[in-house]
Amino acid sequence: MRPLLFLCFAIACSQPSASVNEPAVQPATDTQGEVTIIGKLTAEGVECKALRADGTNELYTLAGKTGGFANGDHVKVVGKIAEISHCMQGTTIAVKSITRV
Repeated sequence: MRPLLFLCFAIACSQPSASVNEPAVQPATDTQGEVTIIGKLTAEGVECKALRADGTNELYTLAGKTGGFANGDHVKVVGKIAEISHCMQGTTIAVKSITRV
């Protein structure tokens, strides 16, 4: 039993670790706390329309008026990160504006 435990420990320790030198890409934020995110609308949203951000592929859900946009549309969303949301997944953005890119 002990050799198996040692083998599992050795394998886990030999896995490459994540690089901490690469900064995470964050949405652009202005002085009023608004963020701008550009990405593609997806069918992933359960309660709200969802968006995958360009570059990071991070999932955002959109609360508020999203117009007549459809899944697959490439859009720019401006809004604030919601502290509380009914969207239940991703980071929720309270939409101020949404435009096609």
